[in-house]
Amino acid sequence: MHTQLTIHVNVFPIFIITQESLLALNKVREDVDLEKSRTKGDDLEICIRAKNNSWVIARATRGKQLYIVLEKANETLLYASEAVEKFSDRYCDGAFSLD
Repeated sequence: MHTQLTIHVNVFPIFIITQESLLALNKVREDVDLEKSRTKGDDLEICIRAKNNSWVIARATRGKQLYIVLEKANETLLYASEAVEKFSDRYCDGAFSLD
């Protein structure tokens, strides 16, 4: 069975998360919580490649967390990281940029 989750902002669907990506996202969230409690650090980035070839990226900085899933991302980690940078700059006023 193939389960999907659709995220809506306003009225438009933004993206669909497959079951494999959702499982990977949950794993990354667990890893972020564990790492933050262990290190007491403020800045953290975790990137994984899910079984379905999507990228799941988490960034935590200054008490804020950002989770991004890039479905159908047959690109490199560098491409995925740049996509997160662009998203952060455009929608989060650069709050999650590594600069």
